[in-house]
Amino acid sequence: MNPGDTIANRYYVRRRIGSGTFGIVYEVFDNVRNKVLALKTLRQTTPDALYRFKREFRSLSDMAERNLVRLYDLVSEGDRWFVSMEFIRGGNFIEYVRGTPFASAGDEQEQPAGVEFHRLALALPQLATGLVTLHNAGKLHRDIKPSNVLVGADDHRVVLLDFGLVLDTDLFSRGTNTGATSGTPAYMSPEQSEGARLGPASDWYAVGIILYEALTGDVPFRGTYMEILDSKRGRDIPPPSTIASGIPPELDELCRDLLRFDPASRPTGEEILRRFGDSAPPRISFAARGSGFLVGRQPYLRALRGAFSDAMDGGPITICVQGDSGAGKTALVRAFLEEKRDEVPDLLVLTGRCYQRESVPYKGVDSLVDALSRYTSRLSPAEIDALVPRDIAPAEQLFPTLRNLGDLIRMRRRVVPDLDANQHDLRQRAFATMRELLFRLAERTKLVLFIDDLQWGDIDSAELLDEMLRPPNAPPLLFIAAYRSDAAESSPCVPTFRERVPARDVILEPLTSEESHALALELLGDSVTEPAEVAAIIANEAGGSPLFIGELVRAFTMAGPAVLRRDATILQVLQVRLRSLPLSALGLLQMIAVHGRPILRAPLHRALSGGEFDKTLTILTAQNLIRGRETARGETVEPYHDRIAEAALSLLDEEELRQRHAQLATALETFEVDAELLADHLLAAALPDRAAGYVERAAENAAAALAFDRAARLFRRAITLNPTRARVLRQRLAEVTE
Repeated sequence: MNPGDTIANRYYVRRRIGSGTFGIVYEVFDNVRNKVLALKTLRQTTPDALYRFKREFRSLSDMAERNLVRLYDLVSEGDRWFVSMEFIRGGNFIEYVRGTPFASAGDEQEQPAGVEFHRLALALPQLATGLVTLHNAGKLHRDIKPSNVLVGADDHRVVLLDFGLVLDTDLFSRGTNTGATSGTPAYMSPEQSEGARLGPASDWYAVGIILYEALTGDVPFRGTYMEILDSKRGRDIPPPSTIASGIPPELDELCRDLLRFDPASRPTGEEILRRFGDSAPPRISFAARGSGFLVGRQPYLRALRGAFSDAMDGGPITICVQGDSGAGKTALVRAFLEEKRDEVPDLLVLTGRCYQRESVPYKGVDSLVDALSRYTSRLSPAEIDALVPRDIAPAEQLFPTLRNLGDLIRMRRRVVPDLDANQHDLRQRAFATMRELLFRLAERTKLVLFIDDLQWGDIDSAELLDEMLRPPNAPPLLFIAAYRSDAAESSPCVPTFRERVPARDVILEPLTSEESHALALELLGDSVTEPAEVAAIIANEAGGSPLFIGELVRAFTMAGPAVLRRDATILQVLQVRLRSLPLSALGLLQMIAVHGRPILRAPLHRALSGGEFDKTLTILTAQNLIRGRETARGETVEPYHDRIAEAALSLLDEEELRQRHAQLATALETFEVDAELLADHLLAAALPDRAAGYVERAAENAAAALAFDRAARLFRRAITLNPTRARVLRQRLAEVTE
């Protein structure tokens, strides 16, 4: 790509920023988001590189934290793949803390100066906070190094990036023994260099190397790849004070502790933040609380167990797990899969998820095929030869991560790929190959497939799933699809999938009052003095939503002693929680609440008038304060619960409320919206003259639709607002009330 090029009809390339082993990064202007972004593209679209590239996006797409880079979209255009992300103007961690002026691409770098401790004191806690957030989400970075830690030149914000080696530590990974060495030798931990099982301590070792380099000006070991790895094995690294003077004792001690050879001897993220005087990012981990999230879900677990039993007896079974946002669909399926993994040693579980902000072919099944590709990468050539159908080439056209399989098969069987056919024939052959591949896989081992958030899939994915799963003679496996009931109808994928694929239904209903109380009590633990009383308050307000119960528990525990009493109201605890938000996030939430109904992103963005809109929206979504929904006109957002909206509005005084209504009205005037809605905002903003015309327009629209009662009400309202047109309006009122 060159400056001046336009990519995917939206990204205008300004300049090349830098490059690494796998990718090249450009500064671009996104015509859709109307902002400057960084655009990362692959150097070579090898299956392994493409898998890493997509995993980088999918690992972070739902996370919102100030010290983690914000990812926007995953886009494919032919054989080219791109990830757009926020653009950070600045330099890397070592440049910042050692006083090196940030250089632009192509500029000559000055030699590093000595460490500036005031900068280190600003930057190091931010790096720790970002990494703790990542670990709390069940992920390891595995490639912490200065070039992957940027610092903003203007705001001194530390941002962790480049998640191509990120590894999940939840049940879908079942351990983190990679069996291979990945990362940068100078910064990787001893256990990572040996391909051993990893935990958060491995990332903290890399932070220790960065701190050592910041304090001394160099990493502890240099040499060849193997010399560096051998130097780390079996011993601790001496503290930086042994080779540099003037290092504060607390930093010297922290660096020494981070570089302990034994991972168990290194401090945890929470301990590191306490040394800085900070606290860890708040969280409630339902996984850490055992089966708490499954209160009231035993009947649904039994349905999944029954489907599994029937599938393992030889009949292909598809089961759809449905429920509103926050009903606990993912938690239910995860618990079921965890149970079956423990019970069935030879069970293979392949999981995928649909992502709303992906624009890739077959987005409904792409991540599932990636999981299949990773599984086959661990097989021997002979096993792959027995597993993979002869006609694999068309499937590679659909899913490039399968090319490793195709290359191996062609080499072993000495066959030439036959792609001399029209596109429809190639697609049908690809579909047939995927069906045969699953059939052979299910004959080899017990097989369960799980796709989460199917509502974000596409029609092509539904048609492929139909081909792979439909009877007769379908592969003997259990296929689980989870999707939001409230988004199913507007989904391009779900209606087609349900129409074509026979399936059982598991429909998650709201929890009963007793179940809500039990869940709240379990999640509260001993965090409050009278948990039964607080649990009763939460159960009464949560509407049977497991997720909202968890959010109310978090609100109570975050609120502190001031409101942790039995007569505390939900409004009080939510107010405390909302006050802890960044001002930009609170302002956006209040704008959404003031609107009083789902609002499209575009007018909301205009009403906000500036700021990091996408990042702020993601913060609110990640904290379960708002939820989005795809509609025919685009994506809308709304408060997750009426109580959240009420709490957000309660923090506005009358003048602030009028200002929000005025901002919304001004933004909405440029879009096609209901005239009465516009009038309501203008009236609430104390602008009756502007409102009058919209009320009259709404009345005429209602009359044209033959909604005479509504038209009469609106004409009466227009008469009150605009007495100068009273005669004309009364005549129209008489006409609609005849």
